[in-house]
Amino acid sequence: MKRLEEIKNEYAKKLEFKDWNDLRSFFILEDIPRLKDFENEVTYLYAKECCKATLHKASENGKIITVNAIHKWKGLDKESIKNESNIVLL
Repeated sequence: MKRLEEIKNEYAKKLEFKDWNDLRSFFILEDIPRLKDFENEVTYLYAKECCKATLHKASENGKIITVNAIHKWKGLDKESIKNESNIVLL
């Protein structure tokens, strides 16, 4: 999973800047108000990466339980996937 700095730099490079600091400097020096739009987009991409990592970790930590011993039905213990230790911040 990508860390926040990686996401920022990749995003800046897509816009043909050297890195995130280069992008920010350009918009601040030129007094262009769209910097907030770019920051919002990076925040969205970061949140998406964190969600993917969290779901992946929750799937690894999920516990299978027997729901019906006679029919051997299995289920997923919901509490095991809702555990806060599954939350990943990159």
